[in-house]
Amino acid sequence: MATTPARKSIRLEGYDYSEPGGYFVTICSYQRKLIFGEVKEQLFLPTGLGQIVIGNLGRLGMYFRSVRVGEFAVMPNHLHMLVYFSAQAAPNRTTLPMVISRFKALVTNHAHKIHFDEPIWQRNYYEHVVRDSKDEQRIIEYIQMNPLLWPEDENNPEKKVSSRQG
Repeated sequence: MATTPARKSIRLEGYDYSEPGGYFVTICSYQRKLIFGEVKEQLFLPTGLGQIVIGNLGRLGMYFRSVRVGEFAVMPNHLHMLVYFSAQAAPNRTTLPMVISRFKALVTNHAHKIHFDEPIWQRNYYEHVVRDSKDEQRIIEYIQMNPLLWPEDENNPEKKVSSRQG
């Protein structure tokens, strides 16, 4: 009988993802399909599904009182967001994986209502613990610049190839 290898966690070992502070999160669409919208003239134009994604970012605080979504950018096949946790009382501490799981479920459930029945999300997500105000400012600038940099984004299947050969 064949066994499936255990998936390696990408979370920071030993870190408490319910700690107050900021988390930079990137979530990609399933197979990086361009389902959330398009970038035209450096502006993101959302599809119906992209509008659902944007709307549900604002709803996370309704489900988790200790959570606030800050700066975010929805792109054609991924999104970046800053998620902030305020102090929480034990034992029912909210964790970042709980928030991301709820967000993905909310978007998926709303998508089914508009008859979007394809897979939406890549299984995992990228996260980075915001270390200080300088780190936070760098991340905010990165998020804000995302639509402007879409032509060169590694997630853009139409990325312009450099004319220089190395």
